[in-house]
Amino acid sequence: MPKRSTLRLTKRIVDRLTADGKDTIFWDRDTAGFGVRVHATGRKLYIVQSRGPA
Repeated sequence: MPKRSTLRLTKRIVDRLTADGKDTIFWDRDTAGFGVRVHATGRKLYIVQSRGPA
């Protein structure tokens, strides 16, 4: 699972996120595996990572 950050991903926070010249992923602090990928062009995609059964 990805490391959680200190950000709580709300609509207001996601709207203000920017990438500094390259793609960046921002992870939510409360929901493991949930984040937003911000492309250098400004495009934003929600991402979810999870583990399947072993």
